[in-house]
Amino acid sequence: MKRKTVSLVSLVALPLVLFIFLFGLAQIAQAAPIAVTTTVDENDGCGAGTGCSLREAVATAVAGDTIVVPAGTYPLTLGEISISQDITITGAGADSTMVTAGGSSRIFNISGGVARVSDLTLANGLVAGTNNGGAVLLNGATLWLTNTIVSTNTANYGGGVYVNTNAQLYIYNTQFISNNATNATDYGGGAIYVNASSSVVYSY
Repeated sequence: MKRKTVSLVSLVALPLVLFIFLFGLAQIAQAAPIAVTTTVDENDGCGAGTGCSLREAVATAVAGDTIVVPAGTYPLTLGEISISQDITITGAGADSTMVTAGGSSRIFNISGGVARVSDLTLANGLVAGTNNGGAVLLNGATLWLTNTIVSTNTANYGGGVYVNTNAQLYIYNTQFISNNATNATDYGGGAIYVNASSSVVYSY
C-alpha cells in the first residue's frame, strides 16, 4: 500500500491561503459605501429620524470609508461638518448634487487625514468677522477636490478654501465661481488663500 504524504510547504501554504481569503472578505465588507438617504440635516444617527444625513454619514464613517451622496440639494442647518480622518465623499455630479450652507456657516472643517470630495457643488458657505475658509477650512490635512464646483462662498480670507498650516490641496477639473474674501487690507484670496509656507496647492 502506498503512503500519502503531505509536504511541509502544503502545511504552511494552507493557513496562509485561508488568511488571505478571510482578509480579502474583511476588506470587501469594510469597503461598502455609506449611502446618504435624506437631504435633511440631522444628527440623531443613521437609521433614526428621516434617514442617514450627510452629517450622520461622516460621523458614522471610519477611516477609509466612502460616502455616496445622491442627486439633490443638501442644506446644512446645524453648522459646519467636521472631518478628521481619511474619507471620500462623492456626489452624482456637480450639476446634480449640491451641499449648501445657506449663508449661515462654513461647509467643511477638515483637520486631519486625507479627504476626497468629488462630483458635487459646495455653495453658500459664510463665516463672519475675521474667520477664514467660507466653504472649507483645511488645517493639517489633505483635500482632493475633483469634478467639483465651489461657488458663492464668503470669508475674511479664502472665500472658497483656506489652506492653513501643514495642509495640501489638490484640485482637478474643479471650478471656483463667485467666491468672496472680505479682507480689505490686502489680497484675501476669493477662491483660495494659502496661509503658510508649509502648505501646498496643486492644480491638474
